[in-house]
Amino acid sequence: MLKSHEVWKAIDTHTLAIYFCFENLSSGEYCVQNVEFFRLPLTHEYQSNALKNAMELFMEESPLSRCEWLSSLEEAIKLHDKTFQN
Repeated sequence: MLKSHEVWKAIDTHTLAIYFCFENLSSGEYCVQNVEFFRLPLTHEYQSNALKNAMELFMEESPLSRCEWLSSLEEAIKLHDKTFQN
């Protein structure tokens, strides 16, 4: 079983990143499945699509095999940022 965590990060005054993270309840390790970026002006449609994207990714391939798991949420976020920078 996995527990979901959303981590919010302000990028600038008009941009927000929300990390869709999971905690493996068996191992206590964490991963970032995906990150969604929101920009002003916000729309309800974009918010709904972000959640839909996260759910589809989860169902297409389990985060257990898709993601790299680390001992802390902060480490998992740093790895995700490093992997997908630029």
